Amino acid sequence: MALAIMVAWSAWITRGFGEDRIVTNTLDSGTGSLREAIQFANANAETRILFNIPTSDPNYHATEGIWVIQPRTALPDLMRGTVIDGSSQPGDTNPFGPEIVLNGSLIIAYESGFLVEAADSVIHHFVIQSFPADGVTLSGNHVTGCHISGCYIGTDHLGTTSIPNGGAGVQILNGAQENTIGGEATSDMNVISGNGSNGIVLDGANNAVVGNYVGVDRSGLVAIPNGGQGIAIRENGSQVGRASAALPNIIAGNSKQGILLQKFVNGPVTDTKIVRTYIGLGSDGNTLIPNQLTAVLLETLCQRITIGGASEAERNLIAGSPNAGIVVSRPSTEILIQGNHIGLDHTGSLARPNQHGIDLRNARNARVLGNVISGNHQYGIACGARLVFSATDNLNIPNNNVIAGNIIGLNAAGLAAVPNGRTGIAIYHLSWGNTIGGPNAEDRNVIAGNGNWGVHIGGPFNDLGPAGSGRTGSNKVYGNWIGTPAAGSASVGNAWGGVAIEESTNNDVGGPEAGMRNVISGNATQGIAIFGLGAANNRIQGNYIGLTPDGLAILPTTSSQNSLWSGAGINIWNGAQDNFIGGTAPGQGNYISGNMGSAITLSDNGTTGHFIYGNTIGLLINRQAAGNGRVGIALWDHASNNAIGGTVSGTGNTICHHADAAITMANTGTTNNPILGNAIFANDTNPDHVPVKLFWNAETGPGLIDGLDNDFGPNGLQNAPVLQFASVQADGLTVTGTLFTAPNQSFRVECFASPMMHPSGYGEGQYLVGVISNVVTNADGQATFTETFPSYVGSDWHITATTTSSSLNTSEFSQAVPVDMDDMDGDGMPKDYEHQHGFDPEFADGAEDADGDGRSNLTEMRLGSDPRTYSEPVTPELTSPNANTIQVRFTTTLNRRYRLERSPGLGSGAVWMPLMDHLFGNGQAMTITDPDAQGAIRYFYRLVHLP
Repeated sequence: MALAIMVAWSAWITRGFGEDRIVTNTLDSGTGSLREAIQFANANAETRILFNIPTSDPNYHATEGIWVIQPRTALPDLMRGTVIDGSSQPGDTNPFGPEIVLNGSLIIAYESGFLVEAADSVIHHFVIQSFPADGVTLSGNHVTGCHISGCYIGTDHLGTTSIPNGGAGVQILNGAQENTIGGEATSDMNVISGNGSNGIVLDGANNAVVGNYVGVDRSGLVAIPNGGQGIAIRENGSQVGRASAALPNIIAGNSKQGILLQKFVNGPVTDTKIVRTYIGLGSDGNTLIPNQLTAVLLETLCQRITIGGASEAERNLIAGSPNAGIVVSRPSTEILIQGNHIGLDHTGSLARPNQHGIDLRNARNARVLGNVISGNHQYGIACGARLVFSATDNLNIPNNNVIAGNIIGLNAAGLAAVPNGRTGIAIYHLSWGNTIGGPNAEDRNVIAGNGNWGVHIGGPFNDLGPAGSGRTGSNKVYGNWIGTPAAGSASVGNAWGGVAIEESTNNDVGGPEAGMRNVISGNATQGIAIFGLGAANNRIQGNYIGLTPDGLAILPTTSSQNSLWSGAGINIWNGAQDNFIGGTAPGQGNYISGNMGSAITLSDNGTTGHFIYGNTIGLLINRQAAGNGRVGIALWDHASNNAIGGTVSGTGNTICHHADAAITMANTGTTNNPILGNAIFANDTNPDHVPVKLFWNAETGPGLIDGLDNDFGPNGLQNAPVLQFASVQADGLTVTGTLFTAPNQSFRVECFASPMMHPSGYGEGQYLVGVISNVVTNADGQATFTETFPSYVGSDWHITATTTSSSLNTSEFSQAVPVDMDDMDGDGMPKDYEHQHGFDPEFADGAEDADGDGRSNLTEMRLGSDPRTYSEPVTPELTSPNANTIQVRFTTTLNRRYRLERSPGLGSGAVWMPLMDHLFGNGQAMTITDPDAQGAIRYFYRLVHLP
């Protein structure tokens, strides 16, 4: 293997040469020996040492086609820049490797095969074996520009059997810098395997290791372990691999780490890059040849370390580690891990597991971008502190890391599951301020198919400090697809659920802007879980949970729908507190639809203080029915003081199209849960059931109206109002009713209208038409009320109501009463209204437009405007205060309700989707920011006036 190699390495040499020295025998000394040639080179500048040893030499092994040189003492150190070229030996007598073998088995002292102490030296095409110390040592900060190439170091002449050097294969130390081990051509490859210590040691700055086989045979497919690390990096600026190289480095089969970054003196290892390297895999990118410890270990403080890159040519394959593929073990900053396959073969489709993919146990400001991290035995990515002794010990706490653009749990195409055995991304044990995903499409992680959770925040080892203090928190999960493949239209669910927040505080899952939306769909047991003491002040906003990424089809949880809990969109339990599900601003509400279980469940003692605001539960984004398999929202087992909707604009939820109730509660201690301002319709069509259940024991029908209302049960089994009458008069909708409940207390009565009455006769409440905020009972627990609201509904509609006590217990819906509309001519306007506005009550003129403003008389009645006075229709006004914001501004009428909708186009095929629902007019201008329309007006807008 001599002739072709000569061309490759000689291209490195740009300077001229002095006299060539020819080695003509295998003797240890004297004329024609290698020793004498080195002595000559040390006395004469720019010498080349070439070989022309006859086959008649006594140390020529004809069967093997090799010449063996066995020095009895150390060869002279190389003191001047010298080229020693074993490939110059005529003929190709060893087709499997180098022809010149340096065997140090006769040397007693601890000496290396070659000790280089001069710049611009070249060691090319040798077998270097059996030396007590290193195969090759480069030493001194003046030693630069050297090359070691085409050698077998630590093996036999075939490159298949270990004949070890006692120390490292190649060691660069004492500041030697800017040297290259290997090279970009195929012929530059070194096999550095079987040595007693490390394969390569870089204890000098800016050295390169390119295209070598370290720990394997010459085929790159069979392990020949080095006794230590494959590569130990102890100084700055190292380059392992090169995108332009013909061959990757193969770092496999070694007895310790594949690559270890470890500095023994003060200061960090900095500015190191690892690219185009297979770590734990053979040269075919498929055969698993594990290193016995971590594949890549950042053992001491490190800064500005790059593992991989943006191009395919820079990709590393990292596999087979019994620990993690990459471990950041000590406090390190500015680590970039990009574009690698971690736990997979080179095709990105077959699992080649590490124990974990990446362990960011002490990383700060690390970026994990665009990797495929799949097939590992446990976590895809774990980010949690180790060696932390108190909650105030900040030295080893990972924070502010970014994990974006990765595929985790799927093949490289992002379409089929190659599961990590446990969680896709685990953030735990004091780790805080990390971001998973981001606002742009390229930031999206696709996290699917994993054996436990897609993302788990908190959990294992999250045990320092009191609950809610000093724990994992302030992490952000933005813009990811969790449970769906990269195509987005199918389920490749995570086996336990999409996102878990366990005993962790102040985390954000989603947000109000479109780019922050997570799609959390198709997971097995639940979409999102929040649980445990200290799981507090987390925000779940703007997500699609159970829908496809376009929001126009369902992609449900996949477990059985026979349980309220199993298959739920969101589960909250075990003492979680004060979390927000949705919000009042545009884009903060979640769409939670299509799931096999309930949309939201809350359970267990101490599960309290939650705000469920502004969510759409049971619809697609185009307002088509989707439902969830069980109830909309379920509370039981002492879940208390949780708000479902509220009293201000944007707090109300839409809850519809469920096979079971919209809301259900169970157990005596499940109390003080207000249900306010929601739109509830088209749920559970069984006439023996009711749409909001406060059931006790086996009760599923409407609650009893009992005397002083001193019974026990969910929400205290608060009595609903009893409605006597609802009628449309000239000045609006009048509702009359009675309360029978606790004495001498104040209650809130909310009145709702629906075009259809629930089959049970109780509810539902599709539109909130008005609130009576202070109904006070007497000593007998009774109160009557009559209230007129500026709302107009059709004659075939029904009115129902709920009661909420001062302790925030809300009742079921009352029995519905039909709207009495004395409409003599059948045009939808009652006679008193027609008299008041000068119309003939016996002539159908509801469809006419008396003032010519483009709205019919009936429409103006329902809007609360004067049908005799011309006025411009209320039209949204668009403003753009900056390049990234679109605002919609319109004037409201006091106490009217609105929905702001948008469409990407006009015409008969336009699809109008809600931007903001349940808006209460205050008689003033209202401004809504559209989180999706950035940089340009891309939508048409319209107002829908609700009854």
